[in-house]
Amino acid sequence: MDRSPDTEVSELERAAQGEGTSLTASQLDAVRSRLSVCWRGTADMPNPETLWATVRFELNRDGTLRGLPRVVRHSGGRYGEVVGQTGSRAVVACEPFSYLPADRYDGEGGWRVMTINFGATGVQ
Repeated sequence: MDRSPDTEVSELERAAQGEGTSLTASQLDAVRSRLSVCWRGTADMPNPETLWATVRFELNRDGTLRGLPRVVRHSGGRYGEVVGQTGSRAVVACEPFSYLPADRYDGEGGWRVMTINFGATGVQ
């Protein structure tokens, strides 16, 4: 089946919203908002609307990073890799995520592992 980049991004957005987090929509929006502040854009790349990356990271209970973020998927080519690297740097720059609710850290759907999508123009 032929998929457009927009279709893939939409599927990734849905996966990232429900995967690895039981945060409410407003709490997830708070994480995205904070990451947007730390984001250093890459919109000057060719065809920025087709570029995306999914970054996964693990947190300690106090909201600090447990290891470095990893790019787990990205649109093809070196520009997608750059979006992922830029997203990973935003995660590192934004720690700690100490505002996340402690009672939702562990267990199924806890926020110990976060998966966030980035596009060439910022957090998605």
